[in-house]
Amino acid sequence: MEDGVAAAEELEQALAQAPFAKIHNAKLHSFTSGECTLIIPFDESLERPGGIVAGSVLMAAADVAM
Repeated sequence: MEDGVAAAEELEQALAQAPFAKIHNAKLHSFTSGECTLIIPFDESLERPGGIVAGSVLMAAADVAM
């Protein structure tokens, strides 16, 4: 197994166990050295009044990506 594939599987396992990731259904999109991109599927329950995604969702994504 290549190192990149093993690392991706390890990151996906960590996401599956992280409470913040579970709450918002975060999924690994891509990663490279020092960079990680997550996807959090849109849901109306994540919006604040005015149609803006709540800051707590964005901070949870940042926290999980770190």
